[in-house]
Amino acid sequence: MKKLLLFACLLITSLAFNQTIIIQVNEVQSFYGDPTWSIEQVVNDPYFVESPRRVNVKYIINFNTGVVKFYRDGEMTEETPVQILTQDGVSIVKILESGFDIGLLIDLRFESESVTFYEIYSNFISYQIEYMKFTDFQIVRPS
Repeated sequence: MKKLLLFACLLITSLAFNQTIIIQVNEVQSFYGDPTWSIEQVVNDPYFVESPRRVNVKYIINFNTGVVKFYRDGEMTEETPVQILTQDGVSIVKILESGFDIGLLIDLRFESESVTFYEIYSNFISYQIEYMKFTDFQIVRPS
């Protein structure tokens, strides 16, 4: 009986501290601008903006283990470590890939829930940032 009670307590504790969110993305729109600008400046006055496009992608982010799993059309295509910084309900999920500055800006506040992917990159022609706003998405917090 004691073992069963101990197991139940451990299971409840494990579930209570499970900090995983799932982001299902159905549509995105990309905005390009100067990497020294804020996200608002890039979105309001971009160098270039793309039309919204339909996608079928999902991010599963585990805040406890610092890992994100990426799915495209139902198939997991990548599992990578992340660095997560959360302040005032907004999380910056930096994807730790060598040589890249990419990640997600996730606002989990009820009144302003939003998700934006960012990528800072340079090539021989330019140095710019892409903000990909998720315009149709759902955030699921497993219970």
